[in-house]
Amino acid sequence: MLITDKGEKYVSSAGVTLTVTDLQVRLSHYAGSSEERTTVTLSCITSCTLSNSPTYLWYKNGQPVTDKLTKHNKLYLFFSEDAGTTPVL
Repeated sequence: MLITDKGEKYVSSAGVTLTVTDLQVRLSHYAGSSEERTTVTLSCITSCTLSNSPTYLWYKNGQPVTDKLTKHNKLYLFFSEDAGTTPVL
């Protein structure tokens, strides 16, 4: 459903596609590491002006790592499994 700034509501079976350019994932928090595990919090940022506070679905290796939309994502990275991987949304 698309709601305009005037409160008008539109529904379409085709849906709406929004393309946001210059999207980046930022490592915003790094909590202590051990030999086996590191905890990180990821945030999505863009130079585009977005209304409201957008939320995202987060994926790792093509599989969702959250079951709901979130602004930030806390990941527990295990060195043996995650070495060299890059999280995406």
